[in-house]
Amino acid sequence: MYTNWQLCTLIGIVAGQAIPDPLSWGLDFAMVVTFLGMVVPMVKNRATLAAVVVSATVAVVGNGLPNKMGLILAALSGVGAGLVIEQLKDEHD
Repeated sequence: MYTNWQLCTLIGIVAGQAIPDPLSWGLDFAMVVTFLGMVVPMVKNRATLAAVVVSATVAVVGNGLPNKMGLILAALSGVGAGLVIEQLKDEHD
């Protein structure tokens, strides 16, 4: 598996450098859609939905922060939101 991962990474690096202007191909948007396609099937309960919505919102709002702090805050906020919803669910059960 490790060898396969390394080989595919090398292919991605070489192929990525061969594309002259990825923005003109819309590949920046394709990456976002790929991650959406991975996340959406995982949303099966309210806690997960809260984590996704909160982290996405914080990531967009914090996009301009230095050192990619928006992503770190988004991850922490999403985890926190999911935990809060889980705790509230457990209290009501």
